[in-house]
Amino acid sequence: MCQQKATRVIRCSLVAPVRILDRYLVREIVPPLLLALLGLTFVLMLPPIMQSLANLIAKGVAWTVIVRVLVTLLPQALSVTIPMALLYGILFGLGRLSADREFVALQACGVSVFRVLRPIALVAAVAAAATAYETIVALPDANQTFREITFNIVASGAESDIKPRVFYQNFPNRVLYARDIERSGGWREVFLADASKPEQTTVYVAASGRLSTRGAPSIASCSTWTRTPSSPARRSSRATTRRRSRSCARRRRSTAAAARRSRRSSTRSSRSSRCRRRASSWR
Repeated sequence: MCQQKATRVIRCSLVAPVRILDRYLVREIVPPLLLALLGLTFVLMLPPIMQSLANLIAKGVAWTVIVRVLVTLLPQALSVTIPMALLYGILFGLGRLSADREFVALQACGVSVFRVLRPIALVAAVAAAATAYETIVALPDANQTFREITFNIVASGAESDIKPRVFYQNFPNRVLYARDIERSGGWREVFLADASKPEQTTVYVAASGRLSTRGAPSIASCSTWTRTPSSPARRSSRATTRRRSRSCARRRRSTAAAARRSRRSSTRSSRSSRCRRRASSWR
């Protein structure tokens, strides 16, 4: 009985200091890590925040949209600042332990260096997982959301700033002309010349159109002309197919009308010949 109690006491005395040591090392590393993360993230996000705020406030954007834009900038900064903050927290925590001679006390108690590195490796694994999530998942989603928000802002401002019957060359490699502007948004009788591809120039002529979030013109009843340096302009669109079908229908109608006319003329000629025969027989 005494031996069993002695073994239990020895096991408890070995397990308890291990847990206390892990907690102590984590507490020495995590607070400077969080402070470094906050400071580095703020410093890294300060230039884009000031630039975005200046542009958004100048355009009269709502504060909710501004907050969404600032949140989308956060993953890009965190993917860089988390490893830097981890390095700073480990150096600061272990440096203080070394300065206070606590490593010497741990080695005197029989604690090895690999045993000290176990809680540090746990904190590093958590930081690595957070960095991987920010880089692989959060950063692409944030970039896509940032593009959509900024393009919606630019599109709404562009639709309101464009005046009818004026050629606009503010769009990159594009020339836009709208004859009328709708009250609900969008344009009527749109002309768009797209020279984004140097080897090909595309011209769109549409009854109506507006800017879409994908960056491409959203147009209805469109006619398209493509021109390359080696070949003249070619027209390919839904309107051309419709016009071709209409021309075919007109041809069919004209041929049917000609057939009817020929039938009527043949019936008239047959009737006239019959009348002549009867008149000759009466004579």
